[in-house]
Amino acid sequence: MSNVSRHHHYVPQFYLAGFNESGEKNGSLCVTDLVEEKCFVTSPKKVGAKRDFNRVDVPGVKMDALEKAFSRFETEVAPVLAQVIEDRELPKNEDMSILLNFVALLGMRNPQIRSNFAEAEREVLRKMAHLMVGDKERWEAVLEQFREENSEIDLPEVSYEKMKEIVQEERYEIEFKHGHHSALELDALDAVLPYLFERKWSLLIAREGEGKFICSDRPVVLNSKGEGKSPYGVGLGTPNTELTMPLSKCLALLATFEGPPRKVRVDRFVIGAVNSRVIGSCNRQVYAESEDFEYLAEDGFSGQSELLNNL
Repeated sequence: MSNVSRHHHYVPQFYLAGFNESGEKNGSLCVTDLVEEKCFVTSPKKVGAKRDFNRVDVPGVKMDALEKAFSRFETEVAPVLAQVIEDRELPKNEDMSILLNFVALLGMRNPQIRSNFAEAEREVLRKMAHLMVGDKERWEAVLEQFREENSEIDLPEVSYEKMKEIVQEERYEIEFKHGHHSALELDALDAVLPYLFERKWSLLIAREGEGKFICSDRPVVLNSKGEGKSPYGVGLGTPNTELTMPLSKCLALLATFEGPPRKVRVDRFVIGAVNSRVIGSCNRQVYAESEDFEYLAEDGFSGQSELLNNL
């Protein structure tokens, strides 16, 4: 069991290394925590991770099997990303496919998305529970079917009246097995990938002396380009939307359905706007080379101190 991985990164170390000074996984990274309202310096190893995040509980399968599968994929992504950073050019063909799969993975695999999945499922299950205790005959039919399909489970004796009271007052917890939401995330990856391949991908290059891109624990950001917001929200397949993702402190991706793809050197305003999106989308932590970063706020440029003071 000592060889089992328990510290699972949902934001990989090799990716975060692109936002520190050395570009190495053991380099120093400036972290701004918007929940604890503090900043500190650490290494990529100690952030963007959660214990047992990718754990699976399946008989005959090692609990870190999925984590190791992700690690194998990340060993393919790392040299592709390193080449993009060195050449300042987007890759082609298979390497571009690897990069887009990585974008999809970062977009779908994080605690906030998982929390959203879980809450949506809990809401559905709560409504189903209310329907099941709608009348005694329906409840007894549900019980009978459950016993037929799960004869090995010895259900406690609870009266219909007591169960209805428990459900109506929601005196119960809904829990999911490890790996349940990982499976949903993998399904979501398959669903979103075609839309990523349809988009036109541009590379934004920070001009020297104009500032640096920052990263976060949720770096893939989707924004509508139109005025106002759709009542149905926006998704990766929604036209007239921009997907942004920082690749390193000097590079960022911009993807739209409306072309053409470009490679463009960007100034302080564009860098600040991308950083603002990264901050607005993050779960709790922002990562940067140093505390001396800028983002574009409604009243102009702001930095780390203003970000913490405005919480």
